[in-house]
Amino acid sequence: MPFISPRDRQTLEQRFRKELKRMVTLKLFTQTASQLTIQGRECPTCPQTRQILEELASLSPILGLEAIYFHVKRRKPKKAVWSASRPSSWVKVGPATT
Repeated sequence: MPFISPRDRQTLEQRFRKELKRMVTLKLFTQTASQLTIQGRECPTCPQTRQILEELASLSPILGLEAIYFHVKRRKPKKAVWSASRPSSWVKVGPATT
């Protein structure tokens, strides 16, 4: 079941068309869904947060979503360091404004 109502979807689509001029990326800091849980690494809100952000990203072609998984080792570190310290956090990344 969607979190965003049809009326709100329409309002958001109109605002995004009017106000978003360049690509904006929502970065979701989450963890993979698993039947196995490790104490201290639970994330009961991760699925809902992802669903809401997916719904938002679907409302505009210049609104994107990138999932960054906690507890996954990467070969190369990310160029930018984000301040998220636990899953189910997110940040908006867009062009710099002057």
